[in-house]
Amino acid sequence: MCLLLHIRSPAAYSFLRGNDVLPLPCVTTIRRYLSLVRAKCGFDSRFFAAVKKELATKNEFQRHGILVFDEMQVLKEVSVHSKTMTYSGYREFGDIAGSTTNDLADHGLVFTFRAFGDDYSQPIAAFASKGPTKGTTLAQLVLKAIFLLEEAGAFVDALVCDGATTNRSMWREFGISGSLQHTRHSFTHPADDTRSVYVFSDAPHLMKCVRNRLHAQKVLCFNGERAHWAHYDKLFVEDGKQPAHLRVCFKITFAHINPTNTENMRVKLATQTFSRNVADGLEFFSARGTDGLQNVKGTVLFTKKFNDLFDALNRNHPKEGITNGSKDLRVLASFLHWLNTWEKEAASGKIARASFLTDQTAEGLRVTVLSTLELSRYLLKSCGFKYVLTGKFNQDVLERFFGIIRHVGGQNEHPSMPTFLQLYNMLSFYSLMKPPKFGNCELQGSQERCALTLTDLKLAFQEAGAQTTKLQELKQKLDGLVSAEVECEDVFDHVYEVPGTSDCIVYYLAGFMCRKLLRNTVCLVCREGLVEESEVHKQPEGALVLCKTRGGLLHPKRKSSTFYKPQKPTFTGMRLTRMCINSLSRVCLKSKNFHFLVLTTKKKSWLPCYMVTLP
Repeated sequence: MCLLLHIRSPAAYSFLRGNDVLPLPCVTTIRRYLSLVRAKCGFDSRFFAAVKKELATKNEFQRHGILVFDEMQVLKEVSVHSKTMTYSGYREFGDIAGSTTNDLADHGLVFTFRAFGDDYSQPIAAFASKGPTKGTTLAQLVLKAIFLLEEAGAFVDALVCDGATTNRSMWREFGISGSLQHTRHSFTHPADDTRSVYVFSDAPHLMKCVRNRLHAQKVLCFNGERAHWAHYDKLFVEDGKQPAHLRVCFKITFAHINPTNTENMRVKLATQTFSRNVADGLEFFSARGTDGLQNVKGTVLFTKKFNDLFDALNRNHPKEGITNGSKDLRVLASFLHWLNTWEKEAASGKIARASFLTDQTAEGLRVTVLSTLELSRYLLKSCGFKYVLTGKFNQDVLERFFGIIRHVGGQNEHPSMPTFLQLYNMLSFYSLMKPPKFGNCELQGSQERCALTLTDLKLAFQEAGAQTTKLQELKQKLDGLVSAEVECEDVFDHVYEVPGTSDCIVYYLAGFMCRKLLRNTVCLVCREGLVEESEVHKQPEGALVLCKTRGGLLHPKRKSSTFYKPQKPTFTGMRLTRMCINSLSRVCLKSKNFHFLVLTTKKKSWLPCYMVTLP
């Protein structure tokens, strides 16, 4: 819960923790857990393992769903991942051959799975592309996404996208066509020959296209009737003469009638224009003889037609869901017949081609209506659904996902590619860990829900990076050296520290004292721990010994010479005469500290040796 709270609102998390309202862990701990998810561009097998564990907790109705995908524009930028020493921000489509290049990415493509029988959606993959993704590449990604989701336990019954040119190219790869002569709205399921995958074009985008067509052409002719954009304009002017609280169409504003380029992208402005309230307002003012609104029959019919269509394609509440014999099924069938008749008039030349919808819009409407009818019947009859919510057939969930990315990024413009991937990882992590909406849930039957925990994610994403692997190899080599009882001096060849003159003198004196000790002990372990062979000597402090030796001087081991360093102030200023050395050696030999001089090679610690015989 702490992790989800920090993802939802870092400011609220800091406030609650800073004021001791809740005993929350520090932000560093939260970030460490967030770093468990290291999903990258492409389909990550570790992430699908976590998705599979989550889907295992759901029943069959909750595992039927639709594959949603869309792109958003991002800023070009490159960043370096310090742990893996890899770059992000380039064009990348995972393991597709030839997909990774040195081109900077400016579009982010996201795939999401949305369930029909449950209120959840799960992002499953993200990709970086330069420009819109080509239709052939999209078809490959869609097939792989379907296979991986089916393997994880999901049932992919449909896919939805907007009307972009590349998406229509992807349709052609699957044989999908919305033309009046050769209509095909589904293809054989790649993982099960007995099932089909139904294709949808996003209904809200289609409504925007219809509104933009009427706004651009001003007049559309159909079945002997005419729909005029000027009627909406006149309605707004006449209704605006009334006080704001007494208007008939109070939702209609100047932006509805004269939208800018940005406002053309707002679905709400299009759907509110083609609403039952506007149709009633046109009839009301027409009945009162308002100038410019005398003959609004065609505009009213056009408005009601698309209002009923959008209502049938956007059912989000169970009480409004489509059932067997539902009115919405008749509305969809009636609209499909009306659309086909309208297009036949344009094809035969009875009306001008400009008085009809664009080919892309007409094909999208036809495919979407047919897929809605067929998929609804399949879910109701073959899958046992009690009702079908057609609002789950659009890509609103992905539009909200992109909106969250822009909002979390702290800017209204498009985020950079590395930021986009980072936010995608965070939101996909949030979807997996999100608890039930209500806390007083009851378990169905006696089987407990196998919740996805942080440990599960850690195990799923546990992978040693390049740096971690090298460190592990180094540790293994060091363990081998310790087991073989190899001294540190034998491992490191080069010592870049230049010792002082006094250190060389102490080293020289330590060698002489070791010679004295060797004369008074017969312990082999002690003798091996005091000196080393001159041919393997590599200590820089032995420079003076090397200068003075004629083959008989000893080189003490580092432990032995270090033991004498506390005595260094005593040596300072003392002439290196044999009398001084002999007297100093006798004092040191009589000291009780010499009982702890010897380093045994088996236990790696200083131990008393009782075989030393003092003179």
